[in-house]
Amino acid sequence: MKWFIRQALAVFIVLLRLYCIAKNEGSAVLIRKLWRRVQIPLLHKKGSQAHSAVAIASTGNFAALVVDNYMPTPDRDSGSLRLFHLLLILQKLDFEVTFAAANLEAPAPSLTLLQRHGIICLSRPTTRSLAQHLAAQGHRYTLVILSRADTATALMPQVRRHCPHAQILFDTVDLHFLREERQAILDDSRANRWLAAWRKQQELALVDAADATLVVSPVELALLRAERPQAQLHCVSNIHHIPGSAAPFAARRNLLFIGAFSHLPNADAVRWLLRDILPLVHAAIPEVHCHVIGANPPADLQALASAQVRIHGHVPDVQPFFAQCRLSVAPLRYGAGVKGKINQSLAHGLPVVATQIAAEGMFLIDDESALIADDAIAFAAAVVRLYRDEACWQRLSTNGIAIMEQHFSVEAAQHALQELIHVRIQ
Repeated sequence: MKWFIRQALAVFIVLLRLYCIAKNEGSAVLIRKLWRRVQIPLLHKKGSQAHSAVAIASTGNFAALVVDNYMPTPDRDSGSLRLFHLLLILQKLDFEVTFAAANLEAPAPSLTLLQRHGIICLSRPTTRSLAQHLAAQGHRYTLVILSRADTATALMPQVRRHCPHAQILFDTVDLHFLREERQAILDDSRANRWLAAWRKQQELALVDAADATLVVSPVELALLRAERPQAQLHCVSNIHHIPGSAAPFAARRNLLFIGAFSHLPNADAVRWLLRDILPLVHAAIPEVHCHVIGANPPADLQALASAQVRIHGHVPDVQPFFAQCRLSVAPLRYGAGVKGKINQSLAHGLPVVATQIAAEGMFLIDDESALIADDAIAFAAAVVRLYRDEACWQRLSTNGIAIMEQHFSVEAAQHALQELIHVRIQ
């Protein structure tokens, strides 16, 4: 009877998750995600797999395996950029680095990028399943990093079984349950509350199973410490190069929003921005334009484009926007983790107007390193003020760069990882 109840609950949770995806993201997104799931190999399947010489050749003193949901696309989202920098930092720490997407897909641009940097990539047809790879080669790894809850849940038992010499890290990327709890509050959705509660149990179980857990912000570090005071928890945040400001206040015009629309909080933020905030801004500054950059904008947002609002979609080179726009906006109403859109803007000396949710965990202080506002009227007023006030703009630009150098640089992340995995650069 207990077994039947557990199975029924599992089926219920799966159906609930499918319902929430269809409701929040649309049936087309649901179909794409189901298709990807079908393509993921059966991780419990027994057997061995012969691997090519390039996949098993060892060139360093340490071997690391990193698995995430998909191959990184660092030009499209901040999570991918962080992952890419993590892989490069592991190489600096004398690791031979192997990467795999959970579905073993390897699109050509991502595969070429990783291989160009000397990162071994597992993919079909050379690798038929991660289960078989772990069974055959797991003993080689001294470090395994499992990114995101679903990937870590699928692989944690097999990594424990087949990687006896490995330190196993669960990389949350962001706390999914926190983001889903906040969405449930915003939507007043009972289904989303159930989903968030299930996700919380999933992520806490992974914290228990891992040797250590990575979070991206001090806020999430404190939250997990309250839930799991005995766990090994470490903060390794977003990772960016910091080019600094390319142009002064007077040479800049217009507003910028940047963020991939596969991430639902971004779509919600732009809807709020265009419908409630920008009309107030235009009442004070009629000539200002807003550039919205991000892959796969939904149809309803594209319909809101106008002479004053440009919906660009994916832009391969975003540097000109950071150099030419006067300020960046981050009107997120829910979410978790650390926001790459803010990181990127600050790294380029571009001041930001953000909500408290967007600024969370980023060491930002209102009127010192960002302007922070949570309702449409206050947010619009902050945009107008920063757009007109050169002294405020310069203060925020300078202090934003300083925060990036202290907390979000490659050097800061390398120091945090080096302490965590107890190795020295040779």
